[in-house]
This record gives sequence, structure tokens and C-alpha cells, in this order.
Amino acid sequence: MRYFAAFTSGLQDVVRDILVKKVRNVRIVSVLDGAVVFEGLDGIRLPCFNNLFEVIYTWENNRKSIDLLMMDMIKYGKGISCNDKSRSFRVVTSVENRLVSVNNSVKARMEQRIRQDTRLSLERSGADEEYWFLIRSENMAFFMRRITFHKPYDKIMRKGELHPDICYCMAWLAGIKAGDIVLDPFCGYGAIPVCVKNNFVYGHMYASDKDVGKINYVKGRFKRADKVDVFGCDVFLIQEKVERSSVDVIITDPPWGAFDREYSDYYEFYERVFRQFLMILRGNAVIVLLTARKQEVERICENYRAVLGIRESYNILVSGKKAAVYVIRVEEQTTLATRVQRNAGPSWPG
Repeated sequence: MRYFAAFTSGLQDVVRDILVKKVRNVRIVSVLDGAVVFEGLDGIRLPCFNNLFEVIYTWENNRKSIDLLMMDMIKYGKGISCNDKSRSFRVVTSVENRLVSVNNSVKARMEQRIRQDTRLSLERSGADEEYWFLIRSENMAFFMRRITFHKPYDKIMRKGELHPDICYCMAWLAGIKAGDIVLDPFCGYGAIPVCVKNNFVYGHMYASDKDVGKINYVKGRFKRADKVDVFGCDVFLIQEKVERSSVDVIITDPPWGAFDREYSDYYEFYERVFRQFLMILRGNAVIVLLTARKQEVERICENYRAVLGIRESYNILVSGKKAAVYVIRVEEQTTLATRVQRNAGPSWPG
């Protein structure tokens, strides 16, 4: 069976790697910006996807409008399938990620074709099945049946909470191993720790944030979880809560603009954050960081290249804002003092 899966734009290489390593005998047909077409076993649902579709028909080198695509399916399309438990359907039309309207007469004929093949009832809101006509900017078009349904993120997540598909890709990039100590020092409402707990094997996990309200919420999400410590803490005091040179992996999404006046300078803020990280990280540890402050983070890693090295970076959009995911490797086993002495850049601030 052929599938079309949508994910956060910019994470194509990460998703390709996840597919190859998580799905047996997968065949990747094409990788697009924010989407992948592949063949594999039925019912594939990976946390890196935000939507999954069964591909019914594909148009390569497409120059047709959605109206003409519908005419193709009305005339030449093969039998259209549905879930045995479904009772209703609707047709959705999209061009380059924007919902569009089509000729009413042509759409009515397409709906009649689907009714004939599936015996479903037409329901334009709250339908059990959705059949999508999708035109992509790469001059490809698809007719598909939507497999995954979930409520819009703004209905089920707190404001500012990181989407679960991005959390999964970040955790995947961290290469978490059994026994690893994992930390998210800007855990917010707990999206990253929850993702790690549900999808990865680790030794122990710390989740902290200085916002008391958010921490109380996160504690509620981990009431019955073992191997997880949730506590309120300013990142600049993290070494009072976490043993020095004990953490293997940091996966985090620092605040994007709401800093205390003391740390209103982004470069200074990130420099001091990395100082705290180095106090608690083991040698050869990994930091996976999501940030909109790309220039500042890259400058710090360049200034302290003997200590911190960017191994991978992915430019993405988060809620329409430009950001990047960085995979940063910490220098091998050595004390912080030795790290600073070996550093080719300026001294760390006191």
C-alpha cells in the first residue's frame, strides 16, 4: 500500500532516517518539503507524522486544476475504498497547503462517484472519512484517503506547547540509549519529556522549568511515572538539582522572547545557559536545541568550538516562525575547567 505522510517542513532527512530504521521493507517513493510518499505495511503510524493518508492515485508532472483531477477520477478512477466502520465522508481540496473551492457541479459528480464505490453518506462536517485532492508545489498531485484524525493542536495543547511530531524528531536526533540520563531544563508544559517517556528507552529523566504553574501541570502528567523527576528550577541554578557531569542528553526548547530583564541580551542568555549545561553534562554528551535565535547559537558554538560543535542543523517553521533544530556535541571526557582552558574563544562569563 502507498502512503502520503505530512510532517514539519525542514525535517525531511530526519523523517527519512526514521522510516528506514523503524519500518521493515519500506520503499520511499519520494521525499517532498514536509511530506514523504512511501510504500510499506498497513496501518503505519509514526510519531514524526502529523497526518497520514492512503494514496489512491498520483499525478506526476501535474499541470491540471483540481476540477480536472476530479474529472480524471470520475472517468477513469478505480474502486475507492473505506474503513469498514465508516458511515460518512466528505471531499477536501487543497492547493499548496491552502484549502480551495472547486466547481460545485464537478464536486457533486465526484461525491456521487465516492457514494457509488463506498456506499457512504455525504456529510460535509464531522465525516468519518475524508478524501483529499491535493496539489503540491513540486507539480505533483494526489487523490488520497485520510487515515489519521486528531483534534487541531490548538484545541488539545496549551499555548506555546511544542507539537508532538517535532518533539519526536528532536528526541530521535538525540540518539537516546537505554541507561541515558535525559534533561529538559525548559520543559514548559512537558511536551518533550512526555514524548521521550512514551517513545524511547532511557535510564532517568529530569524535567524542570522556573514557571511554577507549568511545573504543577507537568507533575500531573507524570503522577504514576517512575524514572522521572519533575521540579521547579531556574536554568541558572540547575546544578543545585542535578549532579555535575551526570547528564547524557539535553533536549530542550528555550523561551523565544520572554526573558527577564537581567538576560534581555540573547547572546548573553544562551552563553550562560551553555555554561550551566557544561557543568552537568558528561563528556561526549548531546544537546538537541530548538531555537529562533540561530545567529546567537551559531556564534556561541563557533566561539567555543573546542567545547561545543554543531553536528547537524535543520531549518524549520514553528507556528509560522522561522527556527532551527541544532544537534550539538559536547567535547569528550574532560572537566569544565579543562574545557574552558582548551577553548579557543573568549573566556566564559563569571
